Amino acid sequence: MQKEKSYQYTEAILYKYQYLKVQVQEDEEELNQLYGESALSSYDYTKIHVQNSNVNDSTFQEATKARKRKARLQKVVKDNKALIEKVEKAYKYLNRNEQLIVTNKYFKERNDYEIWMDDNLGLCMSERTYYRVKNRAVKKMSLIIYGK
Repeated sequence: MQKEKSYQYTEAILYKYQYLKVQVQEDEEELNQLYGESALSSYDYTKIHVQNSNVNDSTFQEATKARKRKARLQKVVKDNKALIEKVEKAYKYLNRNEQLIVTNKYFKERNDYEIWMDDNLGLCMSERTYYRVKNRAVKKMSLIIYGK
């Protein structure tokens, strides 16, 4: 992956990070409601294997759809959790100023001007230095997330 592309992908992930966390929670809730132990269950068709049959059983078809949806949802949750873990691991390797910038820019979605002009954050840096630190932070995170 090219450095410029990995930088862009990392920024995109950082912008989506908060939404990914919410999406994982919602998907896990849906899995528990639809497929958890307290969910209503029907006959388990997973152990039945019919070869070359023209069976037109709507219950079987619905069970097959539900099983596929469950597998797809579990894969999405697993992939999103892995991505969240990578972001959190990369975030830990940043210094204080880099963490402040990443938190405010990507997680709180403030614009650059608001961040480097905000005296309450304690960044105390020029605009040029702010952009250098921000770029360095995203590049560090990109290295940890993608390994390149």
